[in-house]
This record gives sequence, structure tokens and C-alpha cells, in this order.
Amino acid sequence: MTQSVLRNFRNQRMSADSVKNNDLPDKSHSSSSSQDLDPELLRQFEDWRHGAKPLSPDVIRNAATQPPPEKLPVDPLHRASRIRAVRQVVLVAILLFGSLSLYFTRQEIAYFFSDSTPYDLGNLRNHYHSGKRSLEVESNTYVRAEGLVMMEIAQAGRFQYFFCPLYNIIVRTERELPEKARADLTYIELEPEWLPILENRLALPSDLTAGFEATGQLLRLTDGPRWVKEVRKFYDAELTVPPDQAFLLLDGEAPGDKLWYVFAIGIFILLAGSSGWLYARARRVERELFEDRVAMAKTDPRDGR
Repeated sequence: MTQSVLRNFRNQRMSADSVKNNDLPDKSHSSSSSQDLDPELLRQFEDWRHGAKPLSPDVIRNAATQPPPEKLPVDPLHRASRIRAVRQVVLVAILLFGSLSLYFTRQEIAYFFSDSTPYDLGNLRNHYHSGKRSLEVESNTYVRAEGLVMMEIAQAGRFQYFFCPLYNIIVRTERELPEKARADLTYIELEPEWLPILENRLALPSDLTAGFEATGQLLRLTDGPRWVKEVRKFYDAELTVPPDQAFLLLDGEAPGDKLWYVFAIGIFILLAGSSGWLYARARRVERELFEDRVAMAKTDPRDGR
């Protein structure tokens, strides 16, 4: 094609130049000779010289305004199955997290629903003097106790701890502890009923010169929070009974203070219920689409029926 175009162009050019009388034609003769050439042939020659013809602005504008190709339609059954699977995973995660939270906060929740009136243990020193050597009270109870003996006082943050040897009670409080008499005093006057405590070497005479009254949550050491393990290690040498018979008294902890635990469990129940409803709905939609797909397959004429 290119050789044919060049040959035709050369022949027409030579025929036009044959009418010239001089080797160098004048300007007017050259112009008239160019006009005698075939316009289509000139266009083909220019296309060949300059390569491919560039796209016109109209073509570019039309291509830019063309809508994008349509996406393939999503299978409704596949989409419903995917939604059901996602909601199932969310439901399982909520149930797992909520169950663990409920297990680790079961003591606080049970304490919230306990009696808001403290169980009065009375004066522990009097009970010990009368021969009572154990406390008849259940773990995780709101109690009030007087006559607590303060030994091995320790400070940890805003809390103070001490050990009452009468019934192996570790007490935690935010209040200031009363002052005891100095242990190096040569003379300390005590009531006769405190003699059994001294004879059993449960306390020093100075430890009996002051007492503490506490109202709060009473727990067995084995039922306490996880941080109780560190406190128990600190007082391990003072305990005269196994940990399941010793107590932890959290002064100032009332049942109403555990409200936020119940609030958190309420949110969990709400989330679990909502997630369960969404999962049941997604499963129903998936089942309905599957049944429709089966019914369409049975009535499809392409199956030969």
C-alpha cells in the first residue's frame, strides 16, 4: 500500500513537472501544480508521513463521558450467606466475651443483690473472750464489725491494710487508723478480758490499746479478687488457719457500689439479644432464598422435565 501511494504520487508529480519549460518553475506554476494532485492521495501520504492519525477532541470527549461498564449482578443467595456468616461470628464473639466477664464479676453482681443492711458481727474482742473461735457468716456478705485488732499495718496507694489475728481477718480501708500506745512503754493498763489474747500471743499489749470499726464486704480469702493473692502473700506468716478459713474485709464497700457491674452486664445482655435477633433474621432470609432456588431448579425446563 505504501509503495503504491509513493508510486502514484511520483507519477503525478512527474506529469505535472513535464509541462515546465525551466528547471526551476515559478511560484504561480508550482502552486497550480500542487492543486492538480489528488486530495485523497495527499491525505494518505500525510497519514503515512506522520504515522497514525491522532484522535479528534470529539472522540476523546465522547470516550470520557461514556458510563463505566456495569458490574456483574451479585448472587442474592451468596450475599445472604455471607451476611449470615458475619453475624454468626459477631454473635459468638459477644457471647464469649460476655460469658467471661460474667464469670469474673460474679462475686460483685451477687454482692449487689445482697441485703443492703449490714450483718452485725458485734465486738470481735468480746466474742473471742467468750470462747467463740470462728465467725458464723457466709462469704461475700455486707457486715459490720467492732473491736478489730490492728497488727502489721501497711500502706498501698490510698489504702491501708492491717491484720486482725482474732479471726484471721485482713482489713482494707481508706480511713485513718486510730493511734495505738507506744510498744516501748513500761506500763500499759488493760482490761482482764484481753488476757486470753495475750496468753495465746495473738497480739502485743500495745495492739489492744486501740480498736477499729469497719463496715463493708466480707469475703473468704479464696473468694477474693485476683489482687488478693499479693496481699495474702504479705500476711501469709500471720495466718493461723488455711486461706479458705481466713477473711478479707473491704471497709466502705456497700452493695450499691457495685451498680456499674450490673450496668455492664445489662449492656452485654442487650448486645447479645440484638445480635441474636439479627443472626436469626439473616438465617431466615438465607433459608428462604435457598428454598426459592430449589423450587426454581425443579421447574426449570432445561432439566428435561
